[in-house]
Amino acid sequence: MVNIRNAKADANLIWGLPAPAGLAQKAYKQLGVTGAVIQSHGIGNQAFLDAAGPSADGLTVALGRLFVADQLTAKRSPEEGDRQFVADYKAAYPGDSPSTFAGHAYDAFQLRSRRSDRSAPTGRSCAISSRV
Repeated sequence: MVNIRNAKADANLIWGLPAPAGLAQKAYKQLGVTGAVIQSHGIGNQAFLDAAGPSADGLTVALGRLFVADQLTAKRSPEEGDRQFVADYKAAYPGDSPSTFAGHAYDAFQLRSRRSDRSAPTGRSCAISSRV
């Protein structure tokens, strides 16, 4: 991290698993690195936030809305679906919150289960089913 700080880059990318990436984020701030930090989508769960603490405030990361569904306003209908998924997940798994990957898995399952409604003519598979 000292080398990163001394390089004085405009931005730095931290790509890692949630807890280690959170610790790197914390060290980044503690060392006074001033360049923007960008984290990968792999940090999309509570373990990252627990490890990073306040050092994650203002962070740039590519995540879906699911991770912050409870903080969104209901101006558009997809947010309601996100909030319902989070509520259903928490009811099924008490004490746990869904990661962004749980949302990806749910979406993939929905695509796969709905493809039979739009399948190709008899004897031919549709493009999505041949890749799932």
